[in-house]
Order: sequence, then C-alpha cells, then structure tokens
Amino acid sequence: MNWLKFTAAARIATILGLVAGATWADDTADDANAGIPDAVVEECLACHGPLDSLIEKTEGWMTSSGILVNPHITFDRSNQASPHRSGNGIIPCTQCHEPHPLPLTDPVPEAGIQTCMSCHHTGTFRSCTDCH
Repeated sequence: MNWLKFTAAARIATILGLVAGATWADDTADDANAGIPDAVVEECLACHGPLDSLIEKTEGWMTSSGILVNPHITFDRSNQASPHRSGNGIIPCTQCHEPHPLPLTDPVPEAGIQTCMSCHHTGTFRSCTDCH
C-alpha cells in the first residue's frame, strides 16, 4: 500500500476508528480489509510481535487534546462501517504502515501518534462525516 497514491479523503477513510465506542454514520462502506489474509498480519507479527507487545508499546499514545488512543487494540465493529474493520478482528498492519522489504534496504521510520494524525488531522478521532 503506497500512502502517497491515496487522496486525503481516502487516507482519512482508511485510518478512522481508533477510539473505542466510535460510531459511524452508515454501514454502506465496503470493508476495506476484505480479502486480506491472516498471513499478512502473521508475517508482520513474526518480527514486530507479539500483538500484546505492540499494544503495550502504544498504550500511552495521546492526542494534543488529551485523548488516549491505541491503534493496536481492535474493537468489535461488526455493525459499523469502518475502514479498520476486519473479519478476523485484527486490523491489517498495512492499513497504517508502509510495508518494508526484507532484508531492510533503508531505515524504517519510527511510528508515532503523528502517523494517526496524517488522517485524523483534527486530532479528535471523530467520524469524517462530522466535518466533511
């Protein structure tokens, strides 16, 4: 997935939904993760996991307005349209992270709350339709 090829609206739609209890205006959006095999997540977790470790590393992420967010926690969104929704409950890593080659050819940028802000540009983690 190359983020540079996405429009700003597509990036926003891809990232929204990191906060527990978020609701969505409708459930007509296609599941952005349809057809992504568990193997994609498993491949990433082979080096970057386990998932519990990733959750722990990002448990203190906070927006400038003081909202705690953790992008590695998954929520039951079976009744909500969300670009983070996944049939297996795990959001594919490539929704937020650019895949890198193995072996590494260039340094991989450190992820941080700024990664979320590339789409959650208001820092509020509200539905896109609240503003757009």
